[in-house]
Amino acid sequence: MAVLFALISSLSWGTADFLGGLASRRVGSLRVLSVSYPAGGILITILALLVVPGVLSSESVWVGVTSGAPQEPGGEALWPRCQSPVPAESTVTSEP
Repeated sequence: MAVLFALISSLSWGTADFLGGLASRRVGSLRVLSVSYPAGGILITILALLVVPGVLSSESVWVGVTSGAPQEPGGEALWPRCQSPVPAESTVTSEP
């Protein structure tokens, strides 16, 4: 099951990065992020409710919301840098 989730995750991340880059060239990063983040959050919430066993408590929902909300400004700061000739993350992820 873990391998299946890993494959689905890598496929969805790769597709999202590619399509997000294409979309941000046409309409700008703010519009792309304002649509893609909520859509992704809704999709992952529905998937988690269907797949993850157990009972959902209000405390776990609060922890998830408060830890996920700060990602929006980080994503907003990252996307414009990805459009430059040398992306900001290339210096972090490059091999020595």
